[in-house]
Amino acid sequence: MLRKMIRKIICIGLILITNHIATAQSFTMQHFTLPKSISIRALAVLNDSVCWLGGSNSTFGYTTDAGITWTTDSIATGKLTDFRSIAVINDSTILLANIGSPARIYRSSDYGKHFTVVYENNHSDVFIDALSFKNNSEGYAVSDPVNQCILILHTIDGGNTWQPVPCNSITTPDAGEAFFAASNSNIIYTDNGVHILSGGNRSRIFSNHGKGFIAYDTPVIRGAPMHGIYTACAQNQNIFIGGGDYNNKSYNHCNKAVSNNGGISFKLVANGKPPGIISCAQYVPHKSKNLLALSLPGIYYSKNNGTSWKLIDAQANYYTCRFSPSGKVCYLAGPKGNIAILWFKQ
Repeated sequence: MLRKMIRKIICIGLILITNHIATAQSFTMQHFTLPKSISIRALAVLNDSVCWLGGSNSTFGYTTDAGITWTTDSIATGKLTDFRSIAVINDSTILLANIGSPARIYRSSDYGKHFTVVYENNHSDVFIDALSFKNNSEGYAVSDPVNQCILILHTIDGGNTWQPVPCNSITTPDAGEAFFAASNSNIIYTDNGVHILSGGNRSRIFSNHGKGFIAYDTPVIRGAPMHGIYTACAQNQNIFIGGGDYNNKSYNHCNKAVSNNGGISFKLVANGKPPGIISCAQYVPHKSKNLLALSLPGIYYSKNNGTSWKLIDAQANYYTCRFSPSGKVCYLAGPKGNIAILWFKQ
């Protein structure tokens, strides 16, 4: 059991920067700033009122009252690190994964009061990019390649133990192919399996339909270290993938694609049109073709599976977002402790 650093901030009455109605998209948007200036790339939303976050400086946090108050705390990790992956699998169990080496997955079963290390890897190349659960028992985490093998971790006991997927059941990555820890959104699930999205010299989907992780090409930009797929989301058999060129964020060619058959094939959408680079995209629950996408900067909304987009906020700068299961609320987070909440009209 780890001893947490005695450093806790309870934010009561966050700074409300703006509160306006985006009438074209039928939701209300509130912007907040945490008193702790951390970069936030990981969100997990349990319901309309409960959201957890993972951030820089070994920090995690949560709200239980839809953003009115936030509690932030830190884990004594030995050195400050970023938590860019988070999962909340029930009302008391939270998992966090840090980037870099040593890579650790932390688990708490008492609402974050105590954490234990349930996985550790000290290889110099390990770098956990994402962690996601299919249900309360089964989940996956993915790291950049280690020893020319993609490190994919699998749990079937709610994250208590993790086992690496054998290398001989994963397509060998190309040189320069890896993953992005942009928004904890490059592991997704569909009815026909689990899928992990790559970038760099290749932009591929590694799909496991029960016979191992087999890689298939996508039409998303590739060929340089900061090219590729930064985010993916799925609803029914629809999969949207987004990304681009991090060094040329306005570039909007070959950075958005859709599959209607569970990832078997993809087609480009809105090619040569905004948004540019997409850090995170999420389907609106219960609306099979409605998407929210975060660019850098910009928030965009689509009602037709990404074929066309409407700009919501040109200046907004958020890395990651997650909807509540009801689809009524979407939480957004980014640099400098910035958080937003979208309240969708039903």
